[in-house]
Amino acid sequence: MIESFFNDFKSKLEHPFSLIWKWGLILSSLFLLALSVSPSITSYQDQQDIKNDYVQEVADIDSYLQDYMNSLVNKPAAEVRQAFQTRVTMENISLEEYLTQKHVKIQVYNQEGNLIYNSGDSVDIFTTARETGRTQNELTGNFLTYQMLYDGNEQVGYYFVSFDSQEVRDQVADEQLAWVTMILINLAIAIVFGFGIAYLFLQPIQSMKRFLKNITADNIADRRLNVTDYHGEFTEISEGINQMLDQTSDYIDQQIHFVEDVSHELRTPVAIIEGHLNMLNRWGKDDPEILEESLSASTNELERMKILVQEMLDLSRAGQVDTQYYDKTTLINEVINQVYQNFKVLYPDFDFFLENDLRRNYEIQIYRNHLEQILIILLDNAVKYSADRKEIHISVATNAVDYIEIAVQDFGEGMSQEDQNRVFNRFYRVDKARSRERGGNGLGLSIAKELIKGYKGSIFVESELGNGSIFHVRFPILNTLGDISASDRAKIDESLEGDLFDDERDY
Repeated sequence: MIESFFNDFKSKLEHPFSLIWKWGLILSSLFLLALSVSPSITSYQDQQDIKNDYVQEVADIDSYLQDYMNSLVNKPAAEVRQAFQTRVTMENISLEEYLTQKHVKIQVYNQEGNLIYNSGDSVDIFTTARETGRTQNELTGNFLTYQMLYDGNEQVGYYFVSFDSQEVRDQVADEQLAWVTMILINLAIAIVFGFGIAYLFLQPIQSMKRFLKNITADNIADRRLNVTDYHGEFTEISEGINQMLDQTSDYIDQQIHFVEDVSHELRTPVAIIEGHLNMLNRWGKDDPEILEESLSASTNELERMKILVQEMLDLSRAGQVDTQYYDKTTLINEVINQVYQNFKVLYPDFDFFLENDLRRNYEIQIYRNHLEQILIILLDNAVKYSADRKEIHISVATNAVDYIEIAVQDFGEGMSQEDQNRVFNRFYRVDKARSRERGGNGLGLSIAKELIKGYKGSIFVESELGNGSIFHVRFPILNTLGDISASDRAKIDESLEGDLFDDERDY
């Protein structure tokens, strides 16, 4: 498992612009900053303290030597050497030994420029042009002091004091090395924690990425993300991915069914047309009666093929209404009145009754043409399957504020329980013996069901053999737009009297 983790982690790092790189660098920088700011400030202060302590020590030694040397001003060289060797300092050692430990060298000259004491093994070149006081070499950091010695107001000699800062430089260098080491260790810790946390934080996304990479057309119907494995916003993302996969799977199924159904349904008319053409090609073209019969049959089959293809396209598009028409709304009263009036004109031998219990003009989420198409399919089926009693009832009601229900009732042949369970399947016909006569392809109710499903509605049927059927359609209510007066309703009905269907296709 550890090897898999590192292999996966390595693969993420191969993409420098991936999220794990960006978040890893950001988090590592923040960790490094948090770990290093305080130690860096402390290290800098320690280095400054070392330098300041050194400068202060130089000043103290310099001041002490200046006072002490004035007390030796007129003594011979031997006594001066004896004084440096015997004078005991605060550290309980001789002045000469003390200066050696502090890396301080002193040279004392008399007025004639003769060296009377030297604590080191080198001799400074005598010159009276040298400026008195203490100076520091900018490159090495060493201090050099040049002072005159006076007996009262009379100059009696001078001395040089050099301070070697090598030990101080070594201390500062050690402090800087410790700081660099600390920064490198903190950098390693920051990288481990930064990229580790970034990896863990982005693991749900990486998991989703691996999951989606393995999705194919063959397994998309079965593979879904386990929503319980994710938390917070990732739960919503996983739900959205599953929803997208559901839709994609549905689209793939629709296309597969579309191809299968079309190939199946077109096989018969193509075979019929092919048979007539072969017959004509062999001998029938010389027989006017056979020629007329074959052309008529072929024309009818072509017309049926055209209707079938159009219905299949309608069915295929019906499954996509939730994405293409999600923002469309329709006032339900106007559409129902229009379809009701049109069918009264189209089928004058039928009695149509509209029972509209809506006291408000309700608005539902659906494209107007699709609502018309659904009503046309239901009423057209009611007309086709009506037997002796040519009477059709349309009722519209609402259940409080939940949904609108439209019911279409006929008093025709009715359906068995088996037919009710399968009536919304593609190419299913209740009366197969008379399906060709009625002109239907068994797609109308499938189209209606897909459209209604796309708009979050529902459809079901109640039926009894010999006593007709009632199809119920329900749509969620969006809102109401006020009461409709009787006069307004009459005006709407009157304006729709002359509207006829432009499309008289069979559903």
